[in-house]
Amino acid sequence: MCAVCKNQGLNFSNTPNILHVENASDLTSISISLTELMRGINGKKFIFIDSINSMLIHNSPDIFSKFIHSLLIKMRSNLTSGVLIILKDNSSEKVYDEIALLCDKIIKI
Repeated sequence: MCAVCKNQGLNFSNTPNILHVENASDLTSISISLTELMRGINGKKFIFIDSINSMLIHNSPDIFSKFIHSLLIKMRSNLTSGVLIILKDNSSEKVYDEIALLCDKIIKI
């Protein structure tokens, strides 16, 4: 899923394996799209989110915490693995705490 190309007016017609959303602040569309993708894939599923800090530029930490909480619950219920990348700083602390509660493992680098 890409939340940059449409917003920047880039040509993305030759990317059949990438779902493009309008922008990173449209969390409802992102959530619906990811839920549909998770339900539509048989077998092993994996979501890679890079980077949560970039998404926090476009969303308030309070709203994004609710989004990420919902997404992590949906991932678990749809047997979907994933990696979420976040740089821990003051602006992302609330989101980091939410992720820490719901993830199986945290790797600090």
